[in-house]
Amino acid sequence: MNPHSSIEDCDAFIVRKKGTQLYLPPIRRFRAATSQELSTVPRIFYSPLSAVQAAQWWAEGETHWDRHQDWEGEWDEDLKTNPVDGRKLEDLEIIGIKLHQLPGSWNVPKIGEGSISD
Repeated sequence: MNPHSSIEDCDAFIVRKKGTQLYLPPIRRFRAATSQELSTVPRIFYSPLSAVQAAQWWAEGETHWDRHQDWEGEWDEDLKTNPVDGRKLEDLEIIGIKLHQLPGSWNVPKIGEGSISD
């Protein structure tokens, strides 16, 4: 992956811990990545804003839903975040990447439009 200097030049973005080869993990379920440690496999974001928001959520700590009943018996859900030691937003960087199709890689058709070929 070669980092690019201009956002317009990038196809996608990853979030890396500065000075390492550790990235936000490729987990996409609602806030589920906040409970995961950094990974050697990056999650790919298709906008810089999405990458920034994911980095902010992860740096805040582990986020989960706190579900409880109120006085009237109705269920309430609150989003709770527990800080995690060592997680700092300033330790993370957004890196723009350029995606390339490798020669001989598979061409995957849209559903219902033929078969897979190389």
